[in-house]
Amino acid sequence: MLRRPLFLLIAFCGGAFTSQFPEFYQQYFQRLSGQLDQARLRVAEIRIDAAEYGLSIEDYIQRFLDSPDHALEGERMAQSFVLADKMEAAVDALANAPGWQRPMTLAEQFHAPTASATYKDFVPAVPLSPEGLGYGGLGAGLALLLSLLLRWGFRAVRPRAEEKAKGTP
Repeated sequence: MLRRPLFLLIAFCGGAFTSQFPEFYQQYFQRLSGQLDQARLRVAEIRIDAAEYGLSIEDYIQRFLDSPDHALEGERMAQSFVLADKMEAAVDALANAPGWQRPMTLAEQFHAPTASATYKDFVPAVPLSPEGLGYGGLGAGLALLLSLLLRWGFRAVRPRAEEKAKGTP
């Protein structure tokens, strides 16, 4: 007797949990896209600075790398270009992945700090907040009431239909 409700509860919980993936994916994608925008700005600033000195980007960065006092900044500049390229590829892959491939694409493009920050600020899309659960409970209660009324109505109609079939007036 308790098996069916237990299985329904388990199915509901599993569905509620897995239904969050599209929203997590979307929030992860937005966060990564924002990081890409920031990386692009950094790369653009480095290009502008190099142009102001009449140097190529490589020569400009090399100047920093050759200076013991500024070598760390040179490494950061070089890393900015690598990071921007990686993020560009990741955002492109995530944006173009069909729905059924998104879990695998996310695993391939996974960036732990971004995923951690996304999870920290994650807000479920399916209303699982107290307010959402309240509305969900109200909807479940109304659906239950409607099904009980329909069941009662069919039970009341069925004996009359059986009487007519037997030919009783």
